[in-house]
Amino acid sequence: MKVFVLQWQPSPGWSWRSRLLVPLGAALATLPTWPADELLVALVFPLAWALLGGGRRRTGLGVGAALILLVAVWALGTVTVASYATPPTVDDWLRYHLLAAGLLVAVATALTTRGAWRRPRTIAGLAVWLAGAGLLLSVPFVDGDPTPPRDALFPLPAGVALVEERENGRRLTLVATDGADQVALVRRLGEHLRDTKDWQVTFYPFTPIPDIECRPAGRLANPYRLCAWFTVEPGRSTVELRLDYTNPHDPIF
Repeated sequence: MKVFVLQWQPSPGWSWRSRLLVPLGAALATLPTWPADELLVALVFPLAWALLGGGRRRTGLGVGAALILLVAVWALGTVTVASYATPPTVDDWLRYHLLAAGLLVAVATALTTRGAWRRPRTIAGLAVWLAGAGLLLSVPFVDGDPTPPRDALFPLPAGVALVEERENGRRLTLVATDGADQVALVRRLGEHLRDTKDWQVTFYPFTPIPDIECRPAGRLANPYRLCAWFTVEPGRSTVELRLDYTNPHDPIF
């Protein structure tokens, strides 16, 4: 007589093919936000888990599915609820997504990765996780109208003086101390922004007003750009330089 014994077999460890399903699934979950800059930031912790995840395939893919769900919630919330206005709520969605995903990966890694901390894959995953933590700290807090940094223009070039500063540093009235006219003053200020402050300034032969390209606000996860432009009123010796923040998804015209 034959006796059949049913024996439970644990699910096998997950392969590289299974691990790649996590960041690929998370990338597909970002589809509603394409081509937003922040979507790459949202993929950091799914990638970290693909590298760090220990234990069995079922456990790894289960945590991966939770991370993909977090990415999907972030993506849908960003395009349906969040706003790029000032103050923005889109930054809050990204911040809380990174916090939840980072904690999930940290806890899951601590429970499943035992005695394997010296593996190259685990070390690489830890580096990616730390990069994600850095991105979390880089997401800007904008509680109101942010004040443009003074080093975007100051110190002023020789022969230029500040006459008036309005709107919390957003509108600056400037004058030439050596009697130069408006055209010469705009040229002097544009060259100062280009050569000293690293702004991308383009001069044209058909207008004295140069084109000033908006610049990054300073941090990797900060989607905002600092913009500058000149305003010239005929018959006056002064020139107004305006500074303000904008977002590629909600530009200033």
